[in-house]
Amino acid sequence: MDFLFVGTCRGGTAYVCEVLKSLGLRAGHEKIFTRGGVNRDMWNEYDADVSWLAVPHLHEVKDLEVVRVVRNPMDVVNSILRLGLDREAGFWNFVNEATGRWRKWERAEDRVAQYYLDWHERISERAWDYIRVEDGGEPIACMTGRWADTLYDNRKCNHKNGVGREMGELAGELRGQLCSFMDAHGYELKGEGK
Repeated sequence: MDFLFVGTCRGGTAYVCEVLKSLGLRAGHEKIFTRGGVNRDMWNEYDADVSWLAVPHLHEVKDLEVVRVVRNPMDVVNSILRLGLDREAGFWNFVNEATGRWRKWERAEDRVAQYYLDWHERISERAWDYIRVEDGGEPIACMTGRWADTLYDNRKCNHKNGVGREMGELAGELRGQLCSFMDAHGYELKGEGK
């Protein structure tokens, strides 16, 4: 395996995997880096794995090109809330393997926003660059040095976004951090015309 693309839960990793496949790469989505750990038996069966589950294991992957996958944080947080993942102990138990700062917040949206920021911070320590899901497949092709006449281009390939809860106003400290992250990655705060 040569490449590892890492983002957050609900952060576009399924989409990135489909783009990699359209480039002719043997790509897996959470096939090597799983909730159960690193599946080394399948290491040589793939050119790339795309997994949010790799973060606790990034210190173990010395010889892989690690690329950070970024999706608009507002979309990620809202998707996690709508699906109710923030209510699952298994989600937080896994997140705790890499960071536990989310525990300091009472409200769900603050906890999920802290997770988002911490996850990207951890990935940034190991990744050599990042791609934004919203930019489509061309940056992914450039990262891998591959090209195809037809790149996969359904950026909403995983429609499992749920219904219901949306993110409310974040705690002041978190709001500032999230706005800084969004500015650094070319996102605008929705509804505020930044």
